[in-house]
Amino acid sequence: RGDAACQSASRCLQAMRSVICSNKCATTGAAYFAAVVSTLPKQLGQKGALENQEEMCSALLFILRRALPQLPPSLVAGRINDIVAALTPVFRSSSSETIVRQALQCLSCCAEAAYESSARPNRKVLRPIFSYLSDPRSSVRRQAELSAVAILQKAQEDSQTIEFAVQHLTQMLQTASRSDKKAEEIPAQRAVSLLRAASKLIPDQQLGDIFMALTRLPALLGQHPCCTAAFEFAAQHFTPEDGWNDEDADEQMVPAPPNRAELAGRFLPGMVEVPLSMLNVAYVSAFVRAMAAAVAQLCGKEASPLKLAATKKILSLFSEQDPGLLRAAKEASSTIFSAAGDAEDDQFLQDLLEAVRPLLRFEVKGSWSSALPAVGALFDALGARRSQLDLANLQQWDVTTFQHAKPLAMELIEVRDKSRSGELNVYGKELQEAIASVIKTLGPQQVLRTMPLEVLQHPLTDMQYEQKSRSWMLLALKDSCQQTALQDFGNYFIPLASSLKAKANEAAQKDAPVLEKKYLTLLEQVWALLPGFCTEPLDMQNALLANGGQLAKQLVAVLQNDGSLRDHVWAGFKRLCDASLQPSSRLSEALQESNKACLKTLSGRVMPEMLNVYIKMHAEMEGQDASRVSFSRHQALQAIASYAELADPTYIGSIFKSLVAKWLKATTGEADGSDVAALGDLATTLIPHLTVENLELVIRVFAPALKGGIEDKTMASTQKA
Repeated sequence: RGDAACQSASRCLQAMRSVICSNKCATTGAAYFAAVVSTLPKQLGQKGALENQEEMCSALLFILRRALPQLPPSLVAGRINDIVAALTPVFRSSSSETIVRQALQCLSCCAEAAYESSARPNRKVLRPIFSYLSDPRSSVRRQAELSAVAILQKAQEDSQTIEFAVQHLTQMLQTASRSDKKAEEIPAQRAVSLLRAASKLIPDQQLGDIFMALTRLPALLGQHPCCTAAFEFAAQHFTPEDGWNDEDADEQMVPAPPNRAELAGRFLPGMVEVPLSMLNVAYVSAFVRAMAAAVAQLCGKEASPLKLAATKKILSLFSEQDPGLLRAAKEASSTIFSAAGDAEDDQFLQDLLEAVRPLLRFEVKGSWSSALPAVGALFDALGARRSQLDLANLQQWDVTTFQHAKPLAMELIEVRDKSRSGELNVYGKELQEAIASVIKTLGPQQVLRTMPLEVLQHPLTDMQYEQKSRSWMLLALKDSCQQTALQDFGNYFIPLASSLKAKANEAAQKDAPVLEKKYLTLLEQVWALLPGFCTEPLDMQNALLANGGQLAKQLVAVLQNDGSLRDHVWAGFKRLCDASLQPSSRLSEALQESNKACLKTLSGRVMPEMLNVYIKMHAEMEGQDASRVSFSRHQALQAIASYAELADPTYIGSIFKSLVAKWLKATTGEADGSDVAALGDLATTLIPHLTVENLELVIRVFAPALKGGIEDKTMASTQKA
């Protein structure tokens, strides 16, 4: 049964069995193997056998291929030369695809048997397999690739076999030439295809010649699809796999990313010398990805001028207009900048601050929507580097970095000052994000010292008020202030807010509602900066406790007296507590204990005011928009809960008892019942932070309130609490 090859193989096996039995030998696998190896040379050696008796030859190869994996490896290894000699006629003639594929499979099995018997396959086995990698027949090429990969998988300790493979692949790349063949039939293309599958099986020390040959392909083939595939492979090889960066993965199961700096150092010089023309977008995109991946490997490991030269070559693409090229340049630049920040390559980062300045020139203006995100990515990389520093080195790093970054930062802000509304529709979002990255990295104090806000120096009626006053910077500051000095808010922005408030009052007295509204809008934008300044501040203790706690008093005063600004203050206190409870950076971890001590010191003065303000705002907001009321109350309760988690549990217990006493009076009619819901909200917010001793009080007080009907409005509020 089965196809013709199986039927022929069955007849061959029957004939072999007859011979084995007639010689009174045991019908073992070794006996059949010996019979096949003896028969093959005679059968294949006959003149015209491969053409006229293809079915018989195919049957014998089929038997041999199926028998080899079942035999003892030592037996197969001992007869490798005989097997190769028997298969030689197949490789010397134009045999059919089926026969050649079977012969290649047999050689692969022989190589595997050699490794399993602690030996190694000789070059007589390897040469036919690698020579067929460039065969014009696709099925044969595919089988040769599979066989080569199978051998390389077993050859991890076999330097001679790996060296042979490297030499052969290098030769295939070096001898590439223009021809009328299809892309997949070019030998260099087949070499790249095999490298995709097997490069990780070859040590990087032996890949150097191959990667140098890849850089010469454009000179041999031009912007051929083979070159595109070669550079895509190089980019993939240099890019760490996702598993290596997975922090949640088991560290014992995930290997460390390989160090490919030496290989990148050999690859990059040739890449820098390759001339770039924009005829083929796919080719150029693959080229810059490969170059960026190689530069990323060198970040932090080698102070090579090649890194900067390669990066400048990528940045030069921003003078083009093709969206595909601009996208490739943006992604490649971001890859390099991110790698430099992660690798703590300070010198390279400082050099890059000067290298990207040409991106802001007028001739590149048409591509600013792509170039500006690259500039922002550089400052983000600097910010990532800054977050890795300790407090002892932070100040010096800030000073040094600002000296190098100041010209670029000033140019960005000048671009925003001079841009018209129509231009901002094109690149305004990207420009705003880039400036936000500058502020996040350098800090608002440094930026405003260089390019100050002038919201009070120009009349609001001026048609160019936004540009002249830089009021637009308030929105950029809101999105970018973090890990900076909280004292700067008290020294700079609170006086500014007071002046804006006075201007609004003055406009109200002059019956100028439009001006009043604009000043109040600016006032709210200034106070909206507070949560950012409270995000992991570097000077929480000094800022809040200086001058007898002046800044803390000012924040509490806003809570008490200005309902329109309360949400910002609530959010600010919440972030101060979060920085102490769950620091997310090395800087915050170093300051955690001092931050906790600071907030605990202030808790006796701040928390009672927080509770009083909540009760007050709860009453004031009755009847207002439900979503607005819900948001504000949620902000307030979150801030109170975070502060309660930091405060002394005994103190929280005393506050809770006071709230419960007021709540009981309100529910029994001894006091005004309008505060029942607010008191209940506060009490339930504090419950998770009580000690075990106070939990009995919770049950004793609140359980009776759950009994009875809810017809009375006060009782309904009580039960809800």
